[in-house]
Amino acid sequence: YTNYRRTRPIFNFEKNILAPHTKNYLPKSINRSGKKPTTRLFDTNNDIEHYLKNKLSQDIKNLKKSVGIICLDRKLFENIDQITKSVAGDSKKYIKLDSSERIRYLPKAVYLADFNDCKGLEFGKVYVVGLNLEKIDKFNDAKKAFVAVTRAMDELEVLGVN
Repeated sequence: YTNYRRTRPIFNFEKNILAPHTKNYLPKSINRSGKKPTTRLFDTNNDIEHYLKNKLSQDIKNLKKSVGIICLDRKLFENIDQITKSVAGDSKKYIKLDSSERIRYLPKAVYLADFNDCKGLEFGKVYVVGLNLEKIDKFNDAKKAFVAVTRAMDELEVLGVN
């Protein structure tokens, strides 16, 4: 299939996740320019949380697009929920997604989703939290990582533990 939504740098990043495991169904991209995705590895989950808190403080002050936080780790999900609530304050710009509830969509908001609740969604900027791409050694793990990073349309940052 051809990808019309994501930038070419994000497209190339996501394609490289699956490429070592399969040659089937790799998408093609149009040439949409954008920022190169970044990957950051930390020593602990606490370091990820501290880093993300600082980034979200900036994002919430200057919301120009939707921001998605995709968590692959349930403990991180709960901690990031608390962090995002504290950063957002009483703002209506923070939405915690739950697959058992109807999605409330705002074009300029921060969304937190467990990996299982992110399928089918897209955000202008995405943080994939709890993913170390260097530790992917199975096709199913590669598919999961692929789904998570393909939620990003314009900006992507992958945060994991070393």
